[in-house]
Amino acid sequence: MAQTTTNTTTRENKPFFEINVTRDGSQFMAVRDGLEVSGFVSSRLRNVVEEIVSRVLDTAREVPPNVHHVANGLTDFIAANTHLSDYMSTQISVKAGDAYMTLGLHLIYDIDRNEWRGSVEATIEAKWKKWEVKLAVKKRVVFKGINVSAQRLYTELIDAARHAYSVVIVKEE
Repeated sequence: MAQTTTNTTTRENKPFFEINVTRDGSQFMAVRDGLEVSGFVSSRLRNVVEEIVSRVLDTAREVPPNVHHVANGLTDFIAANTHLSDYMSTQISVKAGDAYMTLGLHLIYDIDRNEWRGSVEATIEAKWKKWEVKLAVKKRVVFKGINVSAQRLYTELIDAARHAYSVVIVKEE
């Protein structure tokens, strides 16, 4: 007897890139290797959008210490309180270099599958060369069982933050 299984990993790992040019700039969305990048840049030039998206997907630069501190607090809070509810969501903004970054966690408990599903997200507003950029980097997460690993959640959140932070131009570059 053939067994039917649904594999969401195949769909999530399929590369995707889309740009929508508007009067004010360009909206974009890209998906690759489990990372979803979406946002807006004040440029209407396709090569600027491609450069930004490429940098975000290909670079994971170290974030400032305060971002680590906030991510640690958020993940500890979520992991410690998952027994209280079947839906957990939190976010907080922090200064990251010359930009503002918002870290977010969203989890829903699926009782039928006995797992927590959701996403970690880092959004950032920064100046890229002479253009304004607003983007979000999202990663999907799944935790089997009723417990959520704070360490794994932290690792995934910091990974998303490192990719988002790659658009911030640091003086040494």
